Amino acid sequence: MKNYTIGIVGLASYATVDLMRRIVNAFPAEKEWDRPRIIVDNNCLIPSRVRAILYEENTDLVIKGMSRQISYLIEGKADRIIVDCNTAHYFLPEVCQQVKGAKEKVINIIQSLSDYIYEKYGEVDVGMLASEGVIETKIYDNTMKNHNIIVHSLDKQRYADIRRMIEAVKQSKIDKQILEEFKEMIMSFPYDYIILGCTELPVLYDEVINSGFVFNKVILDPLDVAITFLKREYQELPDVGDFAMLQD
Repeated sequence: MKNYTIGIVGLASYATVDLMRRIVNAFPAEKEWDRPRIIVDNNCLIPSRVRAILYEENTDLVIKGMSRQISYLIEGKADRIIVDCNTAHYFLPEVCQQVKGAKEKVINIIQSLSDYIYEKYGEVDVGMLASEGVIETKIYDNTMKNHNIIVHSLDKQRYADIRRMIEAVKQSKIDKQILEEFKEMIMSFPYDYIILGCTELPVLYDEVINSGFVFNKVILDPLDVAITFLKREYQELPDVGDFAMLQD
């Protein structure tokens, strides 16, 4: 057993459940105590991050709410923290200024994905499916340009389509039509690399893959990269071997 705690800042219920499932699956174990501890703060009362960005609506409440979540996780002795909302990363710089220790513990999934793409594929063009907030703030574009990775987002005419897909996951109303639209949206992008820039979208991706469909593109999920980092860091830790040492 190892002394390692993962914190999840949950901002959308089904995306949070999906992230926790993926983390558990990434740590196969014969005994439960061979997995890391996971602390989840799923706060559905935090206002819309997209509306905070587009209309400056309840921005202070978004920042305050995220700050409290991260503070709770740090107080719970989380070693690493994942924010399960891409759009929320726009507010991370200010949140990290307000919460002591946040910058060192929170994994910036956008920066991690940028580093991963550059190391594995080099300077490439990528298509991205994401919320309006992510697209309009250019948080992916601005991060990835440091590696000369060019991000191509959806046209504004398709904002309503992606919003409908995201809401289908949030409300657990995924149907065949939504899955077909999701497949079409990915396949219509003239790029070999596609970023799933919203944490609801991997839920749709898994549904499509489980149906037997195979994309002829490289699908890039920032949470996959973050989970790989967590697993690598966990594996490098020494075994504690004593339950008493983990009870503080």
